[in-house]
Amino acid sequence: MEASIRHAKYLAKQLHRCGVPFIIHIMLKEIGVPTSKDGFEYARYAVLMLLENPFETLKNGIYLAVGLLRNPPAGQDQVEQSIRFGIRTAFKGRNEEIWECYFPKGYPGYDECPPNRDFLMAIVDFVKLWK
Repeated sequence: MEASIRHAKYLAKQLHRCGVPFIIHIMLKEIGVPTSKDGFEYARYAVLMLLENPFETLKNGIYLAVGLLRNPPAGQDQVEQSIRFGIRTAFKGRNEEIWECYFPKGYPGYDECPPNRDFLMAIVDFVKLWK
């Protein structure tokens, strides 16, 4: 038992050294957002931006900025819909045990698919725990 605890602590240190973008990548993947779709990358960038400014609006702030990172630029609606698709896919195929870590009973997102803002802020909150 002690060896597994030491190993878990070692892995946590290594993960922390990889940096915040990698931690976000692992979390989104663990939750079940499909990595092969644009929504995964859009969500990753959105979380990074929300870490810097958690009070920024999604519609006229984050979605616009994330869309401009792409060449050719994506529109706000495309970014929003891609993230929404990723969240819905993750919700439909969720592992209950993992999902409950991010969306505990009684909180938005436990019983029904969370809105984009709630989903992204749950990831932001977890990343802040790692920092």
